[in-house]
Amino acid sequence: MPRRPCPCRPELRPILARAARTRRRGMCSFRSPTTAWVTSITEYTVNALNQIVQVVHAAASTDSAVPPFGYLEQFAYDANNNVTQHRTERRDDGALTSPSPVRWITKGIAYDSLDREISETISTDDVPAISLTTSYAYDNNGNLRKTVFPAGNAILRFCDERDLLTREVVLKNASSDLTDMTYNASVDSVTQYDYDGSGNVIQLTDPEGHMARSGYDGYGRKVVGFDPAFQKTTLVYDQAGNVLSRVAYGALGGATPAPSIPPSTQYPELSRQMGRVRRADTRFFKYDGTMLTPLTSDSNAGLGTTAAGDPLPQAHDGWTTSLVGYDRLGRVVRAVDDNGHATETRYDGLNRRIKSLMNVAFPFTLDSANPLNNRNAVDYLYDANGNVTEVTETEYGADRTGGSPRLFPSPQQHRSTFKYDSMNRPFEAKMVGRLGATPANLITTSVYDSRGNKIQVTDPAGGRSKKFYDGLNRLTKTEAGYFWNGSAESVPSNLINTSNPDGKITTTYSYDSNSRLTAVQDDNLRVTSFAYDNLNRQTRIIYPDASTLQVTYNKDSLETEGEHRDNQGYRIATTTQYDCLHRATEKTVDKSGAPWFVGSMRQAFEYDGQSRITRALDDEDLSDGFVDSEVALSYNSAGNVLSEAQTWRENIRGQFLTGTNIVTSQYEGTGFRASVTYPSLRTITFLADELNRSESIVDSYTGTIKYDYLGPSRILNRIYPNGTRLTMLSSPTDNVGAGYDDARRLVDFANKLNSTGADVARFTYGYDNVGNRRFERRVHEASGSNWKGETYAYDAVYRLINRKEGDLNASGVLQGTAPTTQDFTLDGLGNWKSHKKNSSTYNQTINSLNQYTVFNGPTGSRSLTYDFVGNLVQETLATGDQQYHYDFLNRLVTYLDTGRNLTTYRYDALGRRISKNLNGGTHTRFVYDGDRLIEERDETNTLVASYVYGLGSDEVLTRRRWSGGVASDLFYHTNALGSVMAVTSTAGAVVERYKYDAYGQVTFLSPTFTPLTSSAVYNNLLFTGRYFDSESQLYYYRARHYSPSLGRFLQRDPLGEVASLNLYNYVFNNPVNGTDPTGMVYEGGGFLVQRFGNKGPMRDIEARCSRLRTRCGSCMDTPRWKTSTKQESPRERPCTGQVGTLRDRRGETPS
Repeated sequence: MPRRPCPCRPELRPILARAARTRRRGMCSFRSPTTAWVTSITEYTVNALNQIVQVVHAAASTDSAVPPFGYLEQFAYDANNNVTQHRTERRDDGALTSPSPVRWITKGIAYDSLDREISETISTDDVPAISLTTSYAYDNNGNLRKTVFPAGNAILRFCDERDLLTREVVLKNASSDLTDMTYNASVDSVTQYDYDGSGNVIQLTDPEGHMARSGYDGYGRKVVGFDPAFQKTTLVYDQAGNVLSRVAYGALGGATPAPSIPPSTQYPELSRQMGRVRRADTRFFKYDGTMLTPLTSDSNAGLGTTAAGDPLPQAHDGWTTSLVGYDRLGRVVRAVDDNGHATETRYDGLNRRIKSLMNVAFPFTLDSANPLNNRNAVDYLYDANGNVTEVTETEYGADRTGGSPRLFPSPQQHRSTFKYDSMNRPFEAKMVGRLGATPANLITTSVYDSRGNKIQVTDPAGGRSKKFYDGLNRLTKTEAGYFWNGSAESVPSNLINTSNPDGKITTTYSYDSNSRLTAVQDDNLRVTSFAYDNLNRQTRIIYPDASTLQVTYNKDSLETEGEHRDNQGYRIATTTQYDCLHRATEKTVDKSGAPWFVGSMRQAFEYDGQSRITRALDDEDLSDGFVDSEVALSYNSAGNVLSEAQTWRENIRGQFLTGTNIVTSQYEGTGFRASVTYPSLRTITFLADELNRSESIVDSYTGTIKYDYLGPSRILNRIYPNGTRLTMLSSPTDNVGAGYDDARRLVDFANKLNSTGADVARFTYGYDNVGNRRFERRVHEASGSNWKGETYAYDAVYRLINRKEGDLNASGVLQGTAPTTQDFTLDGLGNWKSHKKNSSTYNQTINSLNQYTVFNGPTGSRSLTYDFVGNLVQETLATGDQQYHYDFLNRLVTYLDTGRNLTTYRYDALGRRISKNLNGGTHTRFVYDGDRLIEERDETNTLVASYVYGLGSDEVLTRRRWSGGVASDLFYHTNALGSVMAVTSTAGAVVERYKYDAYGQVTFLSPTFTPLTSSAVYNNLLFTGRYFDSESQLYYYRARHYSPSLGRFLQRDPLGEVASLNLYNYVFNNPVNGTDPTGMVYEGGGFLVQRFGNKGPMRDIEARCSRLRTRCGSCMDTPRWKTSTKQESPRERPCTGQVGTLRDRRGETPS
């Protein structure tokens, strides 16, 4: 009887499984229960030994609309039935037929006499050709002992007599000798495993010597775990082995490690059936170090029982309860949250989800005759292969906060369809739009190569981008800028670049033998390079000007030092220290090699047992005896921030001043924030509707702001207490919700007076097929029979190249000649090669780092100078110099204008700007709720201004400002991008207006559109809702400062080359459609992408900590040691790719 093919090759397993039913050359095909044949047929060829020697994927198709591809795979075997060669057809262009001759990607496998794989060589026909070999050695028991990767770096594994992995060693130096098993524990990364008699891991020691321990019961179930800080987790099981409760003990904060405390979290799971969770109760409490206090901020009364007899969530019980319901097949069909709000899921006979139903939201009620009515829902259709082919969203909405009678816009249904090729890959996505209207039919198509890499995407406007891969599926090149008119492909002339004049935007990528990215060449033919150590860690970035960022790691692969250095010897270095849980505890800076850096010299962090930051310090002067900024955070058991104490200390004109401002919050059991209280005791209360959306925001100063919705998240109304509203209902009798088009894009964004319906600030929009705005019409600013507004034009990759401001008709068409125009000529990286204002053209000089060195504009010419880290440090103008200085995190610390007026900025350890001092005189302190500015105070900590926000991170609603002891309120009104366009008084009268050029240069206007020199009401929240510094004419975008005159940031992107190779670029040169509220992440669509829901400041704190982790390479907020209830030996554990990181074989980090 012939032996079966060797199952050790992972890529063969699905093939062998599919082919197990065939014993001859023929076709395997399957019928669905609907009796329709699947469209794709796979053909297998076997030899006389029943070995699969060829597979033809998608060899034939039963659907004429889905052509077959016929991709080939071939296999060769040795006498022992081991696969010695695996060839995959290489068809890079996605063609339907094979080229002649056929191109192959070949994997050769060699074995020893015991049929153990000893080498694997991958060869391709790239130019130059690629041939990479990975080698393996084994111990006498057949356990994998050594792996040598193509670049020569190696991993050693040592097993005991039970074949359990006891040590894994990642060698710091290359070791290609398969017989050499030596290592140096002082420099190599060694992970140690210890076991009990049953083979359970009882101690895990990471390369830096940190130990995690576990204990088990007689059934081998983990019942207790201790992380390296000796923080305990206990688990309790039922007789079936289901986890009934999990209790974690941890420190409240302070230095690490800290002694254990009473439970910091508690997760009893009750009422189980058939091993499925039917109810989960989580203890909802806060702990102040001496007393555990149950939190009872949930507002719902008891809701009876479920059909199964389980009690529904009770009010004020100190527990967060969630319920899950199942059908007879064990599928989740209903989930109920702590407020009693339910979602439902329905399935077809093939266990496919066919409908998702949300809770009924007021003023709608459940229709007992037809429970599908009055509920937002999503329906799914499938093809015979189980691919989703159609998604239909049904959306309900109501004008529930308006007058009587209440308006109920007609329910809307929006449909998208999908098509798949014979390999079940989606090749067409069509947004049909609102049913009952003219179909939008916005189609995006995709093309794949023979290995499933997506190589071409064509968008609904005909824009086309391409990707190219080598034989190892590594991305080697991208090209953007193609245009497809439906029958032919071209490259528009608006992308012609003198550095790369092919009309495309091209980026190329290079790799080493370990497939690590070693170089990126941009469209201007400039190269950024990367270097690595033998643990595959990136150790150096070399920029096109030869300046470098050098990174050093410890044996746990945590970044301990980052050093920027230029080719003249200037350097600045940051050192990071970690605790035993791999959390950064201190960062210090050495700026002796670049003394012009100022600001922070040290940051320190403390954590609780759940690795949440409890204290963050920032210190500018280590010799003055006090810390300049301190943030103290406390949490509830669900991880929500309950209080944030922001303490500042500062020497002002020889006097040391200090103060603390505390922001507190309360939450419901669902995580919805119920209220926030400012240091001034201004209280904002949030009321949730049945979909956990903010229904009302009750401000103790100004009154109630109410929201109406269309569907699950689209805004229908936002009603202010001063008699104004933002509405998407075009008239009092509108029954459609005309503020949105049939593709759910904002087309009528109306800020109105409630009493008369008069427009306060109303905007209409038109779009192209990819969602870029073609125009913005200011309906509140009539001009004869037309209206004031602006039109936009884009290049082939949707970067703004023209803006015209003038008179627009009702269709958004410019009438006559535009009195104001802006034109931009861009290179492939988005630099302005030139820009034109009206009839004047201004050319720029750009260096190899995408930095403007000479910038010409309407205000004259200026020379720009940068430091070696990439920060703009000086602008030389005809009237003098403007100078900028930064701290080690590249945050702007001082600005000196041409009149020698000095402004100083200070920051906390979470990266927030906490004060600015103008020329030693006017002092402004900033108080935050997460990332939102909520208060401005003077140098004595006296309140000056206070802000309230809506749903989006920069959706400012109101401001109260004090002057001479008298308070005055403003209410904010924006356009669809989120830029403030008008502010109104408590009586609803317009107080001031604003308009902007394409990149945010502001013009202040009176209520009657008369230009002003500055804001008469001291309003600083302007373009995209960001803070405007009038002293520097810059916007503060949290992580960076932005110059609207340059149309870019002053500093490099802290995230590096993640989104763009131009590290100064603002929203990919699409400022009329995109925003960047953090200074690091593009958000397209402005108002359309604001985050709906209300999770409070924890969202922003987590984001801030994540950014800190990115900057320093440390883990600031995520515990690396987690308790797993699974007990598996890490025997023959494969390399996870995070070499040196303490992980078990599942990629988890056990305690």
